[in-house]
Amino acid sequence: MRNLAAAIAIGVMAFLPMGASAQPSEAQVNQLHDLANNGAAEAQNMLGSLYYGGIGVPQSYDQSYIMFRNAAEQGHADAQYNLSNMYLRGEGTEQDSQRAYFWSHKSAQEGHARAQLGLGAMYIQGNIVQRDYITGYMWTTIASFNGEANSLHMIELLETAMEDNDIYEAQRRATACMGSGYTDCD
Repeated sequence: MRNLAAAIAIGVMAFLPMGASAQPSEAQVNQLHDLANNGAAEAQNMLGSLYYGGIGVPQSYDQSYIMFRNAAEQGHADAQYNLSNMYLRGEGTEQDSQRAYFWSHKSAQEGHARAQLGLGAMYIQGNIVQRDYITGYMWTTIASFNGEANSLHMIELLETAMEDNDIYEAQRRATACMGSGYTDCD
């Protein structure tokens, strides 16, 4: 049922016109609400995005947070990433860098490339978790393999700052992590 609900939610949004001023109709928003209330994670994530941007609904970080959290708790990788960013910024909830890390890590383990890059950045910067260039390089490399183009510049910078044996270890860990389906990454 949830896969069908997600397909319907995607179908509802597919009919929106493209462009900066695209607005879903009231009927489309109502259909998404019905699906979200029945537990469809994709509809919850879409509604979270609509509330976040005030697209077709009144802008509300509080409602966005609720929708993203509900979808994230069901394992929806995009919602987990979105929820992580809301915790980082304190939008719709208290700013909480540890919860931001938690949800970013969950999303990264689901294969979300932008979350993987963000997780790499957390390790490289060392302001949320202890600085660890090897783990940061590992997640950034994984993000690159998963198509996140922004990771390439970070990899180049890291390679100028890291020793060859550390780069090798990070690459070895990235290979093991990807090979395990993101279960053996720490």
